[in-house]
Amino acid sequence: MLYNDIALRLSGRRPTIVDESAHPLSAVLLPLVNEGGREYVLFEVRSQNLNRQPGEICFPGGKVENGERTDPLVAAIRETSEELGIAGREIEVLGPLDILVTPLETMVYPYVGRIDISHIRPNPKEVERVFLVPVHFFLETPPLCHLC
Repeated sequence: MLYNDIALRLSGRRPTIVDESAHPLSAVLLPLVNEGGREYVLFEVRSQNLNRQPGEICFPGGKVENGERTDPLVAAIRETSEELGIAGREIEVLGPLDILVTPLETMVYPYVGRIDISHIRPNPKEVERVFLVPVHFFLETPPLCHLC
């Protein structure tokens, strides 16, 4: 009887992270772009005028606001829309990747999505420029690992 009760309670349960509310959350979108029949990953170069991480190369994304903590994908779409000047409905979300915990204990929720590059209008207050890297580069080139 106890076994059945436990099994019923666990059925369909979505695991959470213990004490997640004590950590800052961020969400990013790894944007895929089809250009000329080839797949690319879009990267941003952050504006030099930003207070945090100016000039860094990144994916669109940012801080998960309090109302978004139960669904960080909302933040990834909101931030991508703000930074690339596209409507959220123009982002085709393909799915989540693994959560990253940074050395400063920020939890980053990454998602993969497809966007149409002809629709983007980068926000110059946040994005200096964007560039594309062919997906095949990442599939054919082993990553550099300095802490392995």
